[in-house]
Amino acid sequence: MTPEEVRARVRKYVAEGRQDFLKYAASGHAATHFAYITFSAETQRIIVEEGHRAGMTVQAHTTSPESLRMEIEAGADLLQHPDLSGLAQIPEETLAGIVVRQIPCAALFTTRRFLTWSRAHMPEPYRTYYEIKHKNQQRLVAAGARILLTSDSGVCAACVAENPLVGSLVAADDTPLAMGEAHFRWLEAAHELGMSPMDALMAATRNIARAYKVDRDLGTLEPGKIADLLILSRNPLENPTHYRSIDVVMKAGRVVDRESLPTHRVLTATV
Repeated sequence: MTPEEVRARVRKYVAEGRQDFLKYAASGHAATHFAYITFSAETQRIIVEEGHRAGMTVQAHTTSPESLRMEIEAGADLLQHPDLSGLAQIPEETLAGIVVRQIPCAALFTTRRFLTWSRAHMPEPYRTYYEIKHKNQQRLVAAGARILLTSDSGVCAACVAENPLVGSLVAADDTPLAMGEAHFRWLEAAHELGMSPMDALMAATRNIARAYKVDRDLGTLEPGKIADLLILSRNPLENPTHYRSIDVVMKAGRVVDRESLPTHRVLTATV
């Protein structure tokens, strides 16, 4: 499609009125040397323009240094996993641009335990890929990038175990794919990477709300905001493992009875 054809298609798509934000892939979903560019610079700019025209936040998926540079230049509002840059680190100029513009970075932090596991179990070039990913995370933190908590967690079908790459990731030590665990591990990794305890907390709360432009209602504890919150029995600023000490869950100001929540899995088998 030509850039203008893409513009028309995006405009028709957002006119449906069912979307809260736009996300597009600046490059293909590949871990190493297959991270091809998916849209031209002009087309990326048009996607962002049309998202902004509709009043939406536009985020971009990236897997390479060049796709990261292109989505920054296109004006993307949020960078999805910019720490993933294949077999080459984020260039210094690109890193500086992220920090100066304070573009929110949903970075896939992983613990040292996962990095150790990848060294022992992953084949090349994936071992190098994870080493570079970890270095990018250290550099983003040290440079003062605006970080958001994120993960690749989800429910995995039993057949995933048969996949030679994803199956091993599901079974990995501290896997970032574990639903219900990945966000706790992200907070531990943030501590290991040198983030201050308060910065890590803001990455999981205020920063996300601001990035999606919903901070009028969410992200911090203030009068008039929606009371979606956790009450912990231990101080998470003292130790990131204390985030697991959940005492009370509130949704819209009402306490959730966790004992009455269903436990029977209906979507998939566990792996």
